[in-house]
Amino acid sequence: MAVTGHLPVLPASDGSVDEVEMRDWAELLVAGARSEGVELTGDGGLLTGLARQVLQCGLGVEMSGHLGYGRHAVEGRATPSSRNGSSPKTATAEIGRVGLRVPRDRAGTFEPVTGA
Repeated sequence: MAVTGHLPVLPASDGSVDEVEMRDWAELLVAGARSEGVELTGDGGLLTGLARQVLQCGLGVEMSGHLGYGRHAVEGRATPSSRNGSSPKTATAEIGRVGLRVPRDRAGTFEPVTGA
């Protein structure tokens, strides 16, 4: 689905997300989905895909925090543990089942919280 326009959702000073910005962003996504015939829920649905992307991003952030360096970072090449592919997992959310790729580390010490 192609989404035109860019509406960044920035946290307010208290760390919460501004509801007006979030509503504007959601309206843009729903309008784009409708114009392309994409359902909101179910396999291939907008919400399912969005949940997958958010959870997948969360897993990546967790792995970077666990290892202490970002993906493709040069400093990660000489460490005892590094990224080592991923394993499939299906998380069950209120919107349905969401397929994820859970990253692994060579030491086998990564225990993600996202998607648990």
